[in-house]
This record gives sequence, C-alpha cells and structure tokens, in this order.
Amino acid sequence: MKNFIFTYLFATLLLVGCGNDSEEVEYKSFEDFKNEVVASVDGTYVNCGVVRLGESNLDANTCAAESFQNQRSFVAIYELQGIDSNVGSALVMDGGPEVEKWHYDSNPCGGVPACDSKIYYESCSHPSLSGVLDGDPSSIFVCE
Repeated sequence: MKNFIFTYLFATLLLVGCGNDSEEVEYKSFEDFKNEVVASVDGTYVNCGVVRLGESNLDANTCAAESFQNQRSFVAIYELQGIDSNVGSALVMDGGPEVEKWHYDSNPCGGVPACDSKIYYESCSHPSLSGVLDGDPSSIFVCE
C-alpha cells in the first residue's frame, strides 16, 4: 500500500511538472480591469461606482443613465458571475457621444489549461437610453 501511495504521488508530481512552461499566461485580475477602465478616461468623470457580485445594479445604472442625459463623462463597473473564471463589465462615456461597453474575463478558455485574460471594449455608436435601469448593465443603452 505504501508503494502505491508513493507511486501515485510521484506520478502526480511528474505530470504537474510536465506542463508547458514555455508560454507564460498573462493573468489580469478584476482590479487590473478596473484600473484599465479608469485609465481610459481623460479628465474628470462621474464615478458611478463598482457593483460587486450579488449587489443591485440599479444605482450604478441610474447614475450612468443620468450622466449620459447630462452629457457628462462617467464610469460604471460591474463584477459579474462567471462559470469558471472572474468576469466583469463596465460602461464608460468619455466626453461623448459614444458609450464604450467594456468586458473582462480572467480565463476565457475556461478551466485548465489557462489562457491569457481578456480585456476589451466595444463602441456603442449613436447610443440612446433603453429605459431599462434595473437589469443587466448591457441593456441600459441601445446602439446603432
């Protein structure tokens, strides 16, 4: 029995050590995502806050909608529920008239092997308010 346990542990360590370490995976945390979003804004902006997992989006969504109506730059950041990685989104308007919809996934490959984190944004051209403020942040604006 001791030989079996020793052999099992040795084989496990051997397999772990055989991973391809020639490519480093670039991991970005939710904090890195927040920092990149905020750094994308020039000048002053309305901070609509960070909505943590499980919190209501209503206040941040309302802030984003009001800032948009008042043509003021804003940032609203949301931590979302992922399946097997950390995910998030953000809404940004930097001087208008477009709104940027940011996306974050700490491991878009899902599970093992890990791959580089993704942070990117899409421009929402000619945005208008949808009238929906109590739902998903992606539903606040209608884009052309």
